[in-house]
Amino acid sequence: MLTDDIKNTIQQAYSTFIASKKYNARKNQRIMIAEIAKVAANSTDVEDREEGSYSHVAVIEAGTGIGKTIGYMLSLLPIAQAFEKKIVVSTATIALQEQILYKDLPDLREHSGLDFTFALAKGRGRYLCTSKLINLLSSEGSHSQESLFQIDTPLTLDRFAIKRFEKFKNAYLNDEWDGDRDSWDGEIYEHEWRHVTSTHYECGGRRCQFIDSCPFFSARGAMQEADCIIVNHDLVLSDLALGGGVVLPAPSETIYVFDEGHHLHEKAINHFSHQVRLKNTEQWLQQFLLELPQCAQQLPWTKSSQSSLKGLADSATSCRELLVSTRPVWNQLLGKEERFRFPNGVISDELRALAKGFLSPVGKLVNTLDELLSTLNEMEDNQKTGSLQPFFEHWQLALGMAYRRLQGTHKLWSSYAYQDVKGNAPHARWLNKVEFQGEIDLQLNCSPILAHEVLLEYLWKNCFSAVLTSATLSTAGDFDRLRMQTGLNEQSVYCSLDSPFDYKNNATLIVPSQAAEPSNEADHLKGIVDYIHEDISVSEGSLVLFNSQRQMEEVYTHLSSVYQDITLVQGSCSKHLIVKKHKERIESGEEYYFRFGQFRRRYRLAG
Repeated sequence: MLTDDIKNTIQQAYSTFIASKKYNARKNQRIMIAEIAKVAANSTDVEDREEGSYSHVAVIEAGTGIGKTIGYMLSLLPIAQAFEKKIVVSTATIALQEQILYKDLPDLREHSGLDFTFALAKGRGRYLCTSKLINLLSSEGSHSQESLFQIDTPLTLDRFAIKRFEKFKNAYLNDEWDGDRDSWDGEIYEHEWRHVTSTHYECGGRRCQFIDSCPFFSARGAMQEADCIIVNHDLVLSDLALGGGVVLPAPSETIYVFDEGHHLHEKAINHFSHQVRLKNTEQWLQQFLLELPQCAQQLPWTKSSQSSLKGLADSATSCRELLVSTRPVWNQLLGKEERFRFPNGVISDELRALAKGFLSPVGKLVNTLDELLSTLNEMEDNQKTGSLQPFFEHWQLALGMAYRRLQGTHKLWSSYAYQDVKGNAPHARWLNKVEFQGEIDLQLNCSPILAHEVLLEYLWKNCFSAVLTSATLSTAGDFDRLRMQTGLNEQSVYCSLDSPFDYKNNATLIVPSQAAEPSNEADHLKGIVDYIHEDISVSEGSLVLFNSQRQMEEVYTHLSSVYQDITLVQGSCSKHLIVKKHKERIESGEEYYFRFGQFRRRYRLAG
């Protein structure tokens, strides 16, 4: 309930903020604050909520310049603190995360009179795994740990890679780096980084010998004490898929804010898509069978667990035999084409029968691995001391990676084995050829077309309250398309607020004479490069935005050395560091040309 005390706190905080910043009150920002406050304060606990009611969700379309971050934070902070809930602010881009983390929230705390804490939360994939790094650099761990479950991306440790890994280790151990990928002041190669980070399934948690020096758990400790947690959409979806409350607070205790909310359904579709490569999976299972006996020998398993390990081998053998026997059918379907799409996502009865054959053995693999991982976690600490410690850590990692992979495999075969529920949006299903290590493999794919089912199941039904906001949520003022994409209904609160900026009378659209159709890649690239050389002065600051990283990099490589030497390029370091360097150049009075892709409107750049 929106009590008088909460109302007064919000109003006082807003008045204090605009007075301190010497701003004029913005009518639409005040409307945004009021609408969000009413929805969040009137939300009820999940167990008391009427089935199918989504009145606890506010959808706010707020044009650029309204001040969305200040709007939703000023309204939600007093409510969250009064109701003892956490606020999770989720964005689609790192650029907006950094804007909120380094500018908006510190500004709000300093000038509003509100007392609150905040922290940035990232998935494990953004943090160094100390255990994996140390094992990778040790002679005995550099190959054995990676060989079993990393067939997709084998790592060759040449002297340059070793030198880069040694820099990671030395910087972290000497307290010169916190293990956060985004704070590393230098290049990081994606194919190398994935070998020194971990997932939920691979992590040994408190049983890891490096737990006290783990970058992820150090960051997580700070996050758990915060009133507001800043994340990205992918991390929210990952946490929800694990049941919620694994990395982030439990959904029932959380008020979510999805800034850049127009990306949420796209992220959900990508997150719940699955792929299986047939030949690669067959090779992976063969390697699994070859090395599984070591797991049985190296750890003090009970008789029951030893039996489970044997069952694991039997199920893996069955899966491999099925792959060998059914691969010709899928190959014949694809033929000489690069891609085959099942019309309307519908699989024939014959192919569905083939897919169903995989469900039992793959399901047994998933369930048995789940049991074995639980057994590993329950083993007494005194069994893991001394010489057994490395084996426990290794098999926690290896079995965890297998469990993660097989979960996705089971979901893929399930999608092919059963027809879509009548009345629900169909899944897209297709086959395509992929090249890996000089060989052609066949990949099976499935993806939801709409995200509304997974968002309903994992998010809207389980959260205490939520705010979906962006400058672009409606279509010609109508929210029907958004409701179709997200699963929300008419009971949610919808509000569209215009931008205070007069774009029509204050902006000019110029189509350069060098412009070419994007479909003609060569001419389009040449047109961009020629325009930069001919029309953009090196004595002025310029921001050039691209729709793809590939195009951004191609344009940069075709610039003259004069422009390359003074250009800041996204990807060379974190966005926060790029902005810092940009500001340093302004303060030093340097003439420069500034350009990086996909920063959009969130950075207000001087110069």
